[in-house]
Formats: sequence, C-alpha cells, structure tokens
Amino acid sequence: MIETALTADPARIDDRILAVYDDLSPRQQRLADVVLECGGDLVGYSATTLARKAGVSKATAARLFQRLGYHRFEDARYAAARVPWASPLRGLGQEVPQAEQDALGEHLNREVENLQRSNRSIDRTALQRAIQLLSAKRVVWVGGFRMSYAIARYLQSVLRNVRAGVRPISDSAWELAEVFAEIGTDDVLVLAAFRRRPPQVERILQVLAERSVPVILLSDMTAAPSSRGDVVHLRCHSRGATIFDSHTVAFSLINFLCSQVGTRCLERTDAHINDVERLHDAFGDIIPR
Repeated sequence: MIETALTADPARIDDRILAVYDDLSPRQQRLADVVLECGGDLVGYSATTLARKAGVSKATAARLFQRLGYHRFEDARYAAARVPWASPLRGLGQEVPQAEQDALGEHLNREVENLQRSNRSIDRTALQRAIQLLSAKRVVWVGGFRMSYAIARYLQSVLRNVRAGVRPISDSAWELAEVFAEIGTDDVLVLAAFRRRPPQVERILQVLAERSVPVILLSDMTAAPSSRGDVVHLRCHSRGATIFDSHTVAFSLINFLCSQVGTRCLERTDAHINDVERLHDAFGDIIPR
C-alpha cells in the first residue's frame, strides 16, 4: 500500500483505513465502508451502532479500531471530532515528493487501487438493476452539482450514443422545480453525488421518493445509502494520492453501464446509431477520416 507525504495524515481515520484496507477481512471492510460513509459525523455514532449498520459483531468492530491504531473506539471518535475531513482539498502546503516520476507512480498506483477496491465492493445486483433501468425507462434524466456536474455531463454524452431520451437536469437551483415537474414514474434519474455534496442532493432524493421515481445514485464511499424511495446506489472508491479526489472509477463505471445498455438493446441501439450517423453526414459536423 502506497501512502504519500502529501496526503497520509496519521490523525485522520479515513487515511488510516485506506492504508490497511486491502489487508482487512471482508467483515472488517464492510465496517470500514460504514465508517467512511459517516465521515466527520463519526462522533454521533457508537461502536454498537456502526457494527449493526455493517452487519458485523462488536468484536469485529473492536478488532478493526485496534488495527487502525486506536486503543478503543472512543479514541477514534475523539480523533474524528478534532480533524476535519469534509473537503477533498487536503494536504495543501505540505511537502510534495521531489521526484516527479515517483509522484506519478504513486498517483497511478492509487488509481489502480481504487478500481480494484470498487470491483470488490460494488453490489452486482444493484449494477444489474441500474442497467435494466437505463435500458427500459422512457427518459433517462442525468444531473450533478459542483464537481459531479462534469461526471453527469460525461454520462449524458456517452449514453446518448446508445439510446434516445437522455436529458440533463439543470444545475441552476431556480429551474429545478420546472424540470422535476416533467419527471414521471416511467423515467429514471441518474444523480452523480460525489463530495462535496450540496443540500439539493437530499432534497432531490426526497422529492423523487414522494413521486415514486427511481434514482441511480453514483457517489464516493462517504455517501451513506439512502433509505428514501427506489434508489440504486453505486459507490466508488475515490480517494486520490494527492490533494484531489479521483473520479477514475466513476468514468470507468459509466463506460461499463452504457456499453451494457447498448448490448442489451442491440437492435434499438443500432437503429439509433445509424440515425445519428446519417444526421452527422447531413450536418457535416464530423470531419471524415
């Protein structure tokens, strides 16, 4: 496991988890994921509550926190209360490794780690449900705020290659009501919700739950599973090796989902692609090879 001087902070419980994550048992990894979901709110939980959320024993919880270097759970809660971890921009001003080659290697190794961890943690049942929704629903609405806006736009662009009826939701708060008035039960919303998440995310989940509209939620590991409505939650490991979070898993997962939609609806996809190509020729907006 590679940790850089730029990001590894022994006072941060999330950094301690990521330093040993691959060596944890499956039960400990489930509990570690729950701790990552809690983020800076760890102080509001007891060890018993965390163990129950993860479906593990209190003994497993005790072993995990000891593995992380805490004598007892209360020490971990105290550390979480003292050290903020909400912002992805952490480690600014600390010493950067001098050899750029080494820094690049550490960066790429972390990308690979995130992909491998996500491969183990993403629920395959949820994945198949997401593919089914993306394939079958009348309209796929796509949205995201802040950093997640770029992820949402990428998903919209790729998905439009394999099916029609892909529409963006505005990132302008004053237009949300008009947009959501158009979304019905025959539609699905794909919501990218990587940190830092604005309050609109929870409000959107609440509104769509009340309107019985399914949601595919793409997020990092710090987003707790939503208990509101029909939410398919796909969580990606995204901790970067430097000051920024990594969204490599998110973009890779989008490619996979869209390719699966295209394969599942092959006849419809072929007709859509052919129609799009004819229109490109008509508009002359693509330079021929």
